[in-house]
Formats: sequence, C-alpha cells, structure tokens
Amino acid sequence: MDAKRKILVADDDPHVREIVTTILRRAGYPLLVASSGEEALKLFNEHSDQIDLLITDMVMPGLTGDELAAHLRQNKPELKIVFMSGNISYTFQSEIFEAEQATFLSKPFASRELLDAVQQKLNTI
Repeated sequence: MDAKRKILVADDDPHVREIVTTILRRAGYPLLVASSGEEALKLFNEHSDQIDLLITDMVMPGLTGDELAAHLRQNKPELKIVFMSGNISYTFQSEIFEAEQATFLSKPFASRELLDAVQQKLNTI
C-alpha cells in the first residue's frame, strides 16, 4: 500500500466517521478526517497534493457531499470519489456521480464493500 495515497473522509455523523476510519486504518490507509464539508475543504486545501480519494457522505449540513466533490474536482480533476448515503435517491441528483462514474455505497454497508470500493478507486490511479 502506497503511504502517500491519503484518503479524505467526510461525514457529519460521528458514529459513521468512527466506523469508516477504523475500517480504513486497520487496512493501513493513511487518512484525513473531517466532520463537515467545510472542514474537508480546508483539509484538502492544506494537503491536496497528498489526497487521491474522497469518501464523503452525500447529505451533510452546509456543504453537501456532491458540492464538496465539485469544489475539490475544480482543483484536482483526477480525484477519485466514493459517495455514501442512507438516502439512495439523493445520488441521482449528483452531476459528478453521473458524469464521473463515482462509486456509491448505500448505508449501512459491510467492511468488505468499503474496502473493495477503495481498492477499486485507488487501482485506477
């Protein structure tokens, strides 16, 4: 696993954030973790050269996951994205999901589903 390949995780739910980060850290992935879209944007601006993958909740107060992804893609078009949501109908409103073929995980998901999605995205870099 390439230690330079950092994953930025953004989710406003502390329980989901904890589960996702625990799974990814156990698998050896270096992470940056944000509790909001705005915090994720700040982390990205500080570490954009190190971040290869964004894993974000679609529905967050303030900056939503698809809005966050759109902002980040303006500065780094090659950024890979995994969207998460418990509301599957919301993903179909995301232009990035449709245009860029981002991966979508429906909450709740199994550890293996998350790890498979991450590995698939990172293998396309």
